[in-house]
Amino acid sequence: MAKVYKKTDYLASELTEAQRMSIIKRIMQGHMSEEEAYNEVLRETQKTPGNRDKLNVESEKNWQSYLKSQKLDEKVAYSAYVQKINHHGKKQERLFVLTEGAMYNLGDNFHVKRRGKMGDIERVT
Repeated sequence: MAKVYKKTDYLASELTEAQRMSIIKRIMQGHMSEEEAYNEVLRETQKTPGNRDKLNVESEKNWQSYLKSQKLDEKVAYSAYVQKINHHGKKQERLFVLTEGAMYNLGDNFHVKRRGKMGDIERVT
């Protein structure tokens, strides 16, 4: 079974209420798929002034080493600390990174713990 994530949720918090409502309306009317919504949210967040790599992951040596070792050419579209709620209901802080091609969970010192390719991710909740 595919992992269930809704990748739009992490970025949508960066949009204005009007931008979010416009995208939600188009989804509900059937004019936009979730993948199209994600791409729209990504485009809109890139238009918004400010750095989306809030944790400055791109400048970290461990991140750069990982990309080089895996022969990946990915730019960070978004990074932030997020809270995961585990199956016991306990909150756990995670370092979340989103690129054009994948979603990452990073550990201490920006080491990659998990990588989920965008094509394999169905939804983030």
